[in-house]
Order: sequence, then C-alpha cells, then structure tokens
Amino acid sequence: SCHCTFDMLPEEQYQAAQRQAGEAAARSAANQAASMAKEGFSSVRSYISNNPTGLRVMCFCTGLATFVIYVLGLLNIFSALNPAYYALNIFIAGFGLLTVVLEANPEWMSRSKYQAALFRQAYFLSNPVGRGLFYVFLGCVIFSQTDFSSHFNLFSFILGIAYAVLGICCAGIGCRNRPAMQDESMNVHLQA
Repeated sequence: SCHCTFDMLPEEQYQAAQRQAGEAAARSAANQAASMAKEGFSSVRSYISNNPTGLRVMCFCTGLATFVIYVLGLLNIFSALNPAYYALNIFIAGFGLLTVVLEANPEWMSRSKYQAALFRQAYFLSNPVGRGLFYVFLGCVIFSQTDFSSHFNLFSFILGIAYAVLGICCAGIGCRNRPAMQDESMNVHLQA
C-alpha cells in the first residue's frame, strides 16, 4: 500500500529558504547596480578626460553661480546681526570670482593678466591637482553652511556638492596626466 504524507517544512527551514532567496536577489541587484555605476562612471571619466574644456566650462559656471548667489546672500537684511555670516559670504563670493578667473578662457584673461598673476602668487592653482583640492576644500566649506532652512541653503548644498565633484574630477585628471600637466603648468608659471 502506498502511504503518502506531505510533510510541511519546519518554520526554520522555510525562513532559511526565504533568506537565501532574498540574499540571492540582493546580490544580483547589487551586481547589476555596480555594473551600471561602473559603466556610467567610465563614461563620465572618458568624457572629462577627452574633453577637459567641458570640465572647465562646468567649473566656470559653478564659480559664476557661487559669486552671484553669495553676493545676493549679502543682501539678506534678516542676518544683519551676524557679522560672521557676512564675512563668510564675502569670502565665498570671492572664491567664486577666483574660480571664474581660474577657469576663464585664457585668451580672455591674457589681456588683463589676472590669471598669470594668480598663478604666480598661488602656484598650486596652476595645476589640476592643486586646483582640484582647492575645489574640494571650497565645496566642504560651502556644504558646511547648509542647514536647509531656506532656498539659499538649498543652493549652497548644490554648489557644495558640485565643487566637491568637480574638484575630484580635476584632481583625478591631474593625477592621471601628471607629467604632461606639470610641464604645462610650469610653462604657464614661467610665462607669467
């Protein structure tokens, strides 16, 4: 006689099977996300490496936006009793203007000699690694001022992140092309 019984899986085995299935699905999703992120990062890195002019334009626009936003921040009459707020806005607006001068088309700046003087006085800004580290520092300073209580702080948050990302890109390009960049920055420094 055939005696068939259907044994139910004990609760522990059932949970272990669910956990294994969940872990397998999570690993698969993580692998796909990592593959997509690697592909996207590779595309961005290729674009920036093959088109440093595009990176300069992004840095220039970020510097211009920083200058405009922080000059407008000086008009905030509600913070009149906080001199540290005004001092920081003046410094950050100045750093935004400095970024504009650094990243401006060298042909525009050749007549005014501001860029050459800047590279003479702050030589580390004449190469991509030094400039990138300066942008990361500036991004951290701007980001540290974010408290999300107003639209101004939302712009600060975005600018802080933008400077940090652009700084990492500049430094990365500089590290990748170190010997060529040193020769180019030395020529700029000597011409100044």
